[in-house]
Amino acid sequence: MKKKLFTVQRGFVVWIATGVVVMTILFPVKAAESADEQQWKTHREDVRMIQKYLKKEGYDPGRIDGLLGSKTTGAIVAYQAEKGLATHGKITEELVARILSHVKVPEDFFICYSSGPAHADWGGGIEVTVKANGDYLVTRQKRWRAGRAKDTLAEGRLTPARMKMMYTQAMSCGVFSLKKHYRNPRIIDGTVKNLRFTANGKSNSVSSANTCVGGIYCIALVLKAAIPSAKENIR
Repeated sequence: MKKKLFTVQRGFVVWIATGVVVMTILFPVKAAESADEQQWKTHREDVRMIQKYLKKEGYDPGRIDGLLGSKTTGAIVAYQAEKGLATHGKITEELVARILSHVKVPEDFFICYSSGPAHADWGGGIEVTVKANGDYLVTRQKRWRAGRAKDTLAEGRLTPARMKMMYTQAMSCGVFSLKKHYRNPRIIDGTVKNLRFTANGKSNSVSSANTCVGGIYCIALVLKAAIPSAKENIR
């Protein structure tokens, strides 16, 4: 009886061991990626900027469409190989830092973006602020309360490469040439957006009743890509 039980137990152990080996072969455990190899959570505007840079440098990223397709990935790999970087074809901290190594974020760089709706949903607006050192804060006005009480939704610090990306994209939006006020007569109630922007000693403040207005819409996309935890709260 004991011998039979021992045989059954040994057979069970062999069966388990065989299963583990098969699973390891079929589903190998991936080594943890280093910080430089981790894919950025990007928006199409991020990819489009990388594509433009690669094309300017003589690489072929294909169509400038903000999509990380095979041609864009191939161009990234070629760039990484030439610059002595890890050739994985991903948009990473290391890649962006190298591409934007010539960019310097001014010390007075500051963005404050607030989003409605301001009338139909009183006090429910989101406000995002980002400082030159990368510190960001996302708050929401407490509903149905008087005063300036706010709930903090997210806060932290962006990396130097992410700040360079944000600054470059924000400047490309032409925030200093935007009209002070936009009005869409079809919008009667809510969705008012406000933007305050400072850089290189210049400041601009813009209000909009329509987020499809280029400059403010661009800033919203830039902030969504840079602050993943606030993506669902910025509209």
